[in-house]
Amino acid sequence: MRLYFLDPSSRAAVNVTTLRKCGYNVRRIIVESVESLDALVVIGNGSPDDKVLGTLSYHLDGGKVVGVVKPGKMTRLSVLDQLKTYLSPKMKKIMILVDQENLSLDNLFNDALSRIRKIGINVSDIEEMDRLRVYQCTLADKEFKVIIVVNGLEEVRTQTHAIEDHLTKAAGIDVTENAKQSWNSLAQNERNEVFRELKGKKRDAIEKLFPQQVSGCKCLKDEQ
Repeated sequence: MRLYFLDPSSRAAVNVTTLRKCGYNVRRIIVESVESLDALVVIGNGSPDDKVLGTLSYHLDGGKVVGVVKPGKMTRLSVLDQLKTYLSPKMKKIMILVDQENLSLDNLFNDALSRIRKIGINVSDIEEMDRLRVYQCTLADKEFKVIIVVNGLEEVRTQTHAIEDHLTKAAGIDVTENAKQSWNSLAQNERNEVFRELKGKKRDAIEKLFPQQVSGCKCLKDEQ
């Protein structure tokens, strides 16, 4: 899976290119042009979510190209309010990547469903996985899937679950209260070292560290 940023000058695109400092071949992650897209990732938070996506792309290397966008002022599930703007004629799948924060998973997924329906999109079926939902959607005569992936790990003892849960686990840090604070307390070179070590891990280790994110990416790659 390779990434095409709808805005190549965006902060998310720039952040992913900094993986070069951690030993990544960025050309294996980012493509500069594409004829058409049928899958899109919408980053609901910011960084380091974007760098994690780049890391997953590196390990899921292949011919599939997916678009990536980080909406300007919108965050978390509010990005769903603009869902229809991403529905090009060929678009079949849209994955939303969000932090759980302090919401329960039930409330978060219920809010996602409500937002999708509120903008006039019909949901006919829901596939449930751990921290992931796949909504089968229709708008007029167009069928597509919306994949909600929620960052966080129950095993990490933190009040607000986020992508930093996964990164602190990768770093071997014991979180006592807040994974974001624990991750941000590391010096930049220490955080770079974590991403450098992630590059060298085997595929099964990446899947254990980022289970729902990998599952979401697999949904994007799946031709069904």
